[in-house]
Amino acid sequence: MPEEKISADMENSKVEPKAAADDREVGDEDKARQTVGEMANPLNERIALLEQDLTAREQELERYRTLVREHEESRDTLNVRHDAAVAAYRVLLLKANPLVPSELISGGTIEEVDQSLQRAAGLVGQIRQGLEQIQQAGEQADAIPAGAPGRTPPDLSTMSTREKINYGLEQTRQNR
Repeated sequence: MPEEKISADMENSKVEPKAAADDREVGDEDKARQTVGEMANPLNERIALLEQDLTAREQELERYRTLVREHEESRDTLNVRHDAAVAAYRVLLLKANPLVPSELISGGTIEEVDQSLQRAAGLVGQIRQGLEQIQQAGEQADAIPAGAPGRTPPDLSTMSTREKINYGLEQTRQNR
């Protein structure tokens, strides 16, 4: 039986170191967790700061998006008003320049409308000059009677005898 006691003592001694090792492992795990927790605290704080910064930037981005939408709406409104102003300006120019055909005045801006008016006014001026030249030429042409020149009797010296007889008979018929 002493052998049984020795083997039981050996078993107990094996269990005790095993239990002690397990306790040490649990303690080591706790220490490791504590160490990881201590190391993670600054990282967790940094993550929290970054999340706050992200939230602030998302809010700022949304404000900017709202501003962009408002500016786009304002731009669209201003474009409509600008187009109406240009159209009204074109109408006023047409009333002020009745000789200029409306088809010749166009443009999307006041400057373009002004340029087209200048081109149209130049064209109207050229047409006016051409008409004046035609009128002056017509006044000079009034000295020359309109229509065909008066008829002169044919030259009898160039006619044959037969032609002279026919001509005489024709004149007699017309005088009747």
